[in-house]
Amino acid sequence: MGRNITSILVAFIAGLAIIGFFTLLIKNPGSFIISILVMIGIAFLIFVVMRAFLNRRGAPGGGGNSEEMKKYRKAVKQSKQKYNTQPKKPQKNKRSMSASQKRRRRRKSVPYLRVIDGKKSANKDKENDRASN
Repeated sequence: MGRNITSILVAFIAGLAIIGFFTLLIKNPGSFIISILVMIGIAFLIFVVMRAFLNRRGAPGGGGNSEEMKKYRKAVKQSKQKYNTQPKKPQKNKRSMSASQKRRRRRKSVPYLRVIDGKKSANKDKENDRASN
C-alpha cells in the first residue's frame, strides 16, 4: 500500500512540474531562459566547490597530500627501484631500419623452453617403451 501512495505522489509532483514548465515557457520565455542559465551556473559552482573540497581531503582519485597518498607514492618509488621498471620508450618506426639491421636481429632463446630428443629407433627398443606397457 505504501508503494502505491508513493508512486502516485511522485507522479502528481512530476505532473505539476511539467505544467509549470510549459506555463513559464509560454508566458515568459526570457525569464525561463534566465532561470535555466542560473540553475546551470549554480550546479557548476556546487560541482567546482565539491571537487576542490574532495581533492583537498585526499579522496580516492584526487591528488591530495594525505598520509595515505604519501605512503602510496613511497611504495611505488621503492617498487620501481627494486624491479628496475622504467617507462617504456616509444618504438621507432620499423620502416627506418635497413636490410642489414634486420638481418642482425636474432631471436632470443627462451630459457623455459627446451627441445626434448625423442627416441629415434622406436622399433628396436620396444621393451624400454613405457607407452606400450
